[in-house]
Order: sequence, then structure tokens, then C-alpha cells
Amino acid sequence: MVRKLTLLCIAAFVSCAVFAQTPSAWVGTWKVTWPNAKGRVQEAKLVVTEGGAGSWQTYTRALDNPCIGKEVPIQVERATDTEAKILLKFGDSIAGCTNSSVNLKVGENQAVTGTRGKLPLTLEKR
Repeated sequence: MVRKLTLLCIAAFVSCAVFAQTPSAWVGTWKVTWPNAKGRVQEAKLVVTEGGAGSWQTYTRALDNPCIGKEVPIQVERATDTEAKILLKFGDSIAGCTNSSVNLKVGENQAVTGTRGKLPLTLEKR
């Protein structure tokens, strides 16, 4: 029993340590853009901290959708120097909304791109 408890504590500590530091390539403020269904460019601000937290805010508002345009917390779920998966916590902070994941990668010439669902994203560090 003591052995299982010890292993559980070690696993919990290692899990916390993984999220404690986000690779510096991702830390900072980002301008995120993507095309909407009508071809117009949409924009959001993504802030990522060293601890793997931060925020996301879309600069568009929609009267019929309370999930759009609000600043919501984020959590870096995993990150390396060249890839990251970020959870946008809409559902955790706005009633009736659902969380969403963003997958990012560093490509040629250090360009950062990604996806949110089927939407292609382009990121520019501020």
C-alpha cells in the first residue's frame, strides 16, 4: 500500500513538473488569424505564460453567440520547441460553451501555423 502511494505521489509530481515550464518558443503574446466562412480574416490574441497558462480572446463579437469575443483562460496541454497543443477553456468559464483545442507547429522559416478544428491558423509573435 505504501509503495502504491509513493508511486502515485511521484507520478503526480512528474505530471506537475511537465506543465510547470512551457518551452520559451511559445511563451509570449501572439496575434492569431484565420479566414471565416465568408473569407474575411478573423483575429484573436493568445497569451502563453511559462507556467503553461494564459488567455485567448477573439476580437469579433456575435450577439447570438456568447462564446465569441470573451477572454477565456488557456492551458498548454503539451509543448515541445516545435509543437504545442493548447486547450481554450470556453466551457470552463462561460456557461453553454465548450472547450476547444488548438494544435500549433513551427514550420519553414520559423513560421507558426496550426488548426482549431478544421480552421487553419496563422500566428505572429508580438
